[in-house]
Amino acid sequence: MAYKLVEGGGRQAGTLPQGSGCRSHQLEEAALRILTPIDVWEAPSVRRTITTVDEASNWLIYRWPEAHLNDPARQAATAACLAALDGSGEVEDARAAFITAAETAHILAD
Repeated sequence: MAYKLVEGGGRQAGTLPQGSGCRSHQLEEAALRILTPIDVWEAPSVRRTITTVDEASNWLIYRWPEAHLNDPARQAATAACLAALDGSGEVEDARAAFITAAETAHILAD
């Protein structure tokens, strides 16, 4: 089963031709890459686990603590995640940048 990215950062099931090599197929593959899990605090007693580049980028763009939206670490992590999504960056670089940003925002769970 293949997935395509849809507006709002979600995914929709579908199929793509074998070997299509199209840009949307590359984005789809990157979004589904698994990260070694990263736990963050969504609220003081609510812990969430981030497991894909897609989830990490959504957190950085839509769910990041407002007080830390302009942190350089968040900006770097957002760029790293978007690069991993479009295939120009590495998943592990995105993960490392996300962890640094989460530490800076005080939401990284131990």
